[in-house]
Amino acid sequence: MPATAPHQIGAWNDDQAVAELIAEAVRGKKAGDIFDIDIPSRMGRSFRGDGTALTVDKARIVIDNDGSVETSFPYSSTGR
Repeated sequence: MPATAPHQIGAWNDDQAVAELIAEAVRGKKAGDIFDIDIPSRMGRSFRGDGTALTVDKARIVIDNDGSVETSFPYSSTGR
């Protein structure tokens, strides 16, 4: 089944730079938190299911119950 257009697939461009950014962003956050931060577009990329490239401007970060980062991904908040 093809992916729907609103769905975004995000990937990081520089894992080390992202690790540093996320380490700073999670300070003071607690287990179970889910939050978004602004990021420079050069840090990641995102595509729709149909292959359309989007310009990223945000990252979603999810903190696991043990306080570690469960997942993070870049996305376009405007869908463009």
